[in-house]
Amino acid sequence: MTIGADSKVAPKPVQVAQWEGDRWVVTSGLQAGDQVLTGGFMKAQPGTPVQALTETGQSH
Repeated sequence: MTIGADSKVAPKPVQVAQWEGDRWVVTSGLQAGDQVLTGGFMKAQPGTPVQALTETGQSH
């Protein structure tokens, strides 16, 4: 799932290669600047408004 320009959850298919450390390696499907949902999947249905945070926990 990604976070669209309208700050709402949107599905986006991606291809992954493998798990590396604590992260997946994404090989296709994302563009530079795409915001990816990394938690809260059970509540985040397409169209759900969300607030993006950086890896350090700051609002984006």
